[in-house]
Amino acid sequence: MQQNRFWLAVGDGSKGARLYDWQVKALEIPVIEDWRRCLLVRRSRSDGELCAYVCFAPKETSVLKLVEVAGTRWTVERCFAKSKSKVGLDEYEVQSFSGWYKHITFACLAHALLTHLSNCSLDARSMQKYELSSCSLALFKKKRGLLV
Repeated sequence: MQQNRFWLAVGDGSKGARLYDWQVKALEIPVIEDWRRCLLVRRSRSDGELCAYVCFAPKETSVLKLVEVAGTRWTVERCFAKSKSKVGLDEYEVQSFSGWYKHITFACLAHALLTHLSNCSLDARSMQKYELSSCSLALFKKKRGLLV
């Protein structure tokens, strides 16, 4: 079993660099060819807090890449928090997987659209100036000679 120990900064936090000690240990779980499972444990250098990740990745994935992915967890959590407050990701009352799946999919699409519009600096005024009729199906068909 391979064991690795090292320390690494995952990124800057609100109080500076987030430094952690990391340890990786291979897990002897039923193996899938060309894939590996391992336990990635991090310990905060400031307060000693432990956090563990069970990793499942292609064999050629480096330990540094696993650490990089683990470091993006906070970004994903912030994205879900924003989705809950802005597009109602957590406001569903469904009784089937199909209904739940549709709600989650549309909420995530709405959040992606809002993020894109925000990055393009489009506000409500500029969206109102945009004439949707210029993109209508009737106009599309008329331009292509599909309307009689």
